[in-house]
Amino acid sequence: MKTRIITAIVMILAVLPIIIFSHTLAFPIALAVISLVGALEMMRCTGCSRDMWFSIPGAILSVLIPLGAWFIDEKQQFIFLTVAVLYIFFMYVLSATVLKKGKQKVSDSCFNFAALVYVVTGFTSVVLIRCLDKGVYLYLMVFVASCVTDIFAYFTGRLFGRHKLIVEVSPKKTVEGAVGGLLFCSAGFAVYGFCIGKMFGTVPNYIALALAGAILSVISQFGDLIASLIKREYGIKDFGRILPGHGGFLDRFDSSIAIAPVLLILCSFPQFFTLFG
Repeated sequence: MKTRIITAIVMILAVLPIIIFSHTLAFPIALAVISLVGALEMMRCTGCSRDMWFSIPGAILSVLIPLGAWFIDEKQQFIFLTVAVLYIFFMYVLSATVLKKGKQKVSDSCFNFAALVYVVTGFTSVVLIRCLDKGVYLYLMVFVASCVTDIFAYFTGRLFGRHKLIVEVSPKKTVEGAVGGLLFCSAGFAVYGFCIGKMFGTVPNYIALALAGAILSVISQFGDLIASLIKREYGIKDFGRILPGHGGFLDRFDSSIAIAPVLLILCSFPQFFTLFG
């Protein structure tokens, strides 16, 4: 526990400059580095990191796509995600399979494709959210949702947990913990909106914030369970060791990469879903 706390403090201190200078090129560069580490961790987990036809292009794309997102016009975001992430990745993965000359199953390549897209799309979405109107505080909601859900699901489960959620995937998670995480995340978004309103003079839509908190909390918990399922499938405890006490970057951001694309979609249609006026 002591190691986890020390690492968490160091992470917060390291992240603060990124938050302060999030309006500069330093922000997408930082996300590109995190995306690269996450992609490498995922490729090492699935075993394809030893294949240079797959790992080298995958590493390059995991950096270029978050960086490229910074320069995309807001109206072109979904086109960028579709073309840059889905088409380019899919073509590169299948091309790598062809170069293996039948030595690798297409089904394995497709899973590797899906895993990489999942990781890179998550971090790229954070960059795209920051580029939105009012993105200066919208992108932080990705991490507020994951942190609040994680913390309060844990403590609620410890105090009131009686019914197991999905034992086969994550034995310690409970239904009560999941509900607690959802409720506190919903309330946490309302509190976050109040603080932003006072600091920036904007008008928070508390109903939309509470609803977004509930939605993103559910997505956050699925992100955590998806990561647990992948690790269980490949027989590993953590994706990496770069963060003592926490594992790898994917162990720390597993919920965030699930949340970010959903929040991007919500925020991209302000005519239907406005969090801040």
